[in-house]
Amino acid sequence: MSENKITNSMTTNIEGQVLVMERIFNAPRGLVFKAFSEPERLASWWGPRGWQTENRKFEFKPNGVWHYCMRCIDENQGEFYGQESWGKAVYHEIIVPEKIVYTDTL
Repeated sequence: MSENKITNSMTTNIEGQVLVMERIFNAPRGLVFKAFSEPERLASWWGPRGWQTENRKFEFKPNGVWHYCMRCIDENQGEFYGQESWGKAVYHEIIVPEKIVYTDTL
């Protein structure tokens, strides 16, 4: 019997000044889509370990904006502790539950 294993690895590609990151998740498609499309779920996992994400604006629709702030809450991260990193994403294409295309800037 053969077993299909997915490693959850991420691939990256640089196209000019554009960084493209792709990852396959070993999870049901609908659950992964919810993790990106529901603001509470997204804030619960977005960002590096030891950082907390706060959504300031979340418009999950084409041309909608996601404005967020990540704050370092881990004292063990030295000079990063207490720092904020703001980001803004603009959604371009959404096909439920298959595809989300957006541009994220810091």
